[in-house]
Amino acid sequence: MKKLVLHLIDREYGDVIDQSLELPEKVLLLTEQFRDRLTSLVADWIRVGYCQGNFNSDNCAAGGFTLDYGPFGFCDNFNPLYQPWTGGGHHYSFLNQPAAAERNFHSFCSALRPLLGAHQDYLLKLGEIQRDFQV
Repeated sequence: MKKLVLHLIDREYGDVIDQSLELPEKVLLLTEQFRDRLTSLVADWIRVGYCQGNFNSDNCAAGGFTLDYGPFGFCDNFNPLYQPWTGGGHHYSFLNQPAAAERNFHSFCSALRPLLGAHQDYLLKLGEIQRDFQV
């Protein structure tokens, strides 16, 4: 997990996370940066009427961009329950995308917890960042 997270930081966040920091500090900065990118992404989707359709955690890139473009669609007319995928249900509908993003962010934070296990203060801060998620 440590190697994956360090690779993610280097590949997607190298311009905003100092490589000389210790791992716990990097993990917290990664979490904050991902939160900011994810909330911006979903806000932009809603702004243009885009519905991802199946925005579960495996369709949520840790770099903060859209990973899977299907099934997706654009609202021709405003409908908060618009869902381009017939099997998607309301939990991934147009105006439920912020809630789906929040669930995905919580999964992301849960995956990072083992990297901070020996650092109670960093675990507490991770919990604060997770609770502060707002779309």
